[in-house]
Formats: sequence, C-alpha cells, structure tokens
Amino acid sequence: MTKQRSIGSYVEMMSGDENELYNSYSWIVVIVLINMLYGVGLPLLFPLTLFAWISSYVFNRLATVYYFKKTPMMDNSNNKNAIMIMKWAVNFYTLSGYWFLTNR
Repeated sequence: MTKQRSIGSYVEMMSGDENELYNSYSWIVVIVLINMLYGVGLPLLFPLTLFAWISSYVFNRLATVYYFKKTPMMDNSNNKNAIMIMKWAVNFYTLSGYWFLTNR
C-alpha cells in the first residue's frame, strides 16, 4: 500500500522517467566487442572491462531503485539479440589474437 489519499498523488508518486534498457544493452555489447578485439594486445582491457561492468551494474541498480519509477517492459528479444551479437566476439578475439601474436 502506498497510503496516498488521492489518485493524482498516487500517479505522481508512481510516474517518472521510463528505464530505457536498450542503452545498457548497446553499451555492454560495445564494451565486449572492443575488449575482444584489442584484449590480446592490451591485456589491461580485461580488468578495465570488469570494472566497467561492475560500476554499470551498481549505477543501473541504484538508478532503477531511486530514480526510475516505471518498471521496464521487456521480453527475451533484447537478450537473444545481444547474445547473438556477442557470439561474434569469440571470432574477433581469435582473429585479432592471431594477428597480434604472429605479426612482427
């Protein structure tokens, strides 16, 4: 129960900016692809990527709890598309690793 006395105050309390998850998905996919493309040549990218993921998780959770009022409407299509794109990251890692390690 929200203990609001009128419908208007309830709507005002529960309305706010909608959490747009596509920004988070695109950011995660870009970070993964860049890490896999240049990770063999720059091993520092792996801990930096881990730090970026942890900080993104913490900030997104805090924003979801304290800033965004509406719950995100989502289905499995975003997850499936992100996983399908990130499957190519292994190929990028293999090809760039071969190029980095065999190039004089």
